[in-house]
Amino acid sequence: GDGDGDGDGDGDGKGSTTTVSGSMHITVDDPYAFVADNTSKTAVKNSLMEHLNLAAEVPIAVNLTVVTARRLEGRKLQSEVVKVDYEITIEGGSASAVVDALTADTFDTEFLQVLSDELSELDSTHKVTGITSLEVIEGGVDHLSPSPTSPPTSDPSTSPSANGGGGGGGGGEGGSPGGGDEEEDGGSVMQSQAGFLLTTMLLAILTKTAQA
Repeated sequence: GDGDGDGDGDGDGKGSTTTVSGSMHITVDDPYAFVADNTSKTAVKNSLMEHLNLAAEVPIAVNLTVVTARRLEGRKLQSEVVKVDYEITIEGGSASAVVDALTADTFDTEFLQVLSDELSELDSTHKVTGITSLEVIEGGVDHLSPSPTSPPTSDPSTSPSANGGGGGGGGGEGGSPGGGDEEEDGGSVMQSQAGFLLTTMLLAILTKTAQA
């Protein structure tokens, strides 16, 4: 009768899993030895879990590789660092808190301290001296690069414009020839001329029809 107790959580988490992935460059004394040492991966994993306040059962995938980082300052133009790629699968709505912690201005210095302590606890001799090139992606959104401004989406709620169609066409065959005078004071000369031309054309057509 020790009951598993996992029956209550299954309903909410399945549809709302969020993957937060990212990378960082870690400066260490010997990058190749650091990557070859299994303790290093454990230390990084534990440090992420501790710094982000994650439960022990939260899946964290970590991959370590040696990459060349360009350095512009000093004589050393290039140096080799350890690139950490990580992927954290979070259930429920706590992803935003994790992203906030990963993108905080103080993350690099704080994580450096946590990782150094973790390596010491695991009796690792590697010394971590810096963390750079942070990248955090959650739900396909890169949180540390300036995001391109997305074009404004058209608002489906905008009602169709209430402007009526243009005025109806002029009088048909029965238009009286005497309707040339504009009653409106504001009628422009152009409108008068257009009306006169239209009347003349209609009369000409009517005349031709009558003759035919």
